[in-house]
Amino acid sequence: MVWDLKSNRPLPLSRDAIGKVYDQQGIEAALEGSFTVRLADGKEIEVRPAFDLLQTYILENFDPETVAEITWAPREGIIHCRSRDTSLLNQSTTSIMEIKSYAWASNS
Repeated sequence: MVWDLKSNRPLPLSRDAIGKVYDQQGIEAALEGSFTVRLADGKEIEVRPAFDLLQTYILENFDPETVAEITWAPREGIIHCRSRDTSLLNQSTTSIMEIKSYAWASNS
């Protein structure tokens, strides 16, 4: 199940719907956001895409210092993830996870 940004409603999406199959369905799945869904009993609940939940968890719990403590890797070498709005790049309101690698410091 995904939230379709084009129709502004939830739509079923199989895990097999990748590549051309996904493109043919014309769905624009939201990666981030909060949406209201009405259940069969009439109750409304808030839902969020799994990517959004995972991104929030990572950003709240795994800053470079914490990852350095867990992995013993130098802070300068830790990959730092942050959310970045790409609307200016592709005219979409969908955000993606930008992976930004810090360069290793060289003493030589």
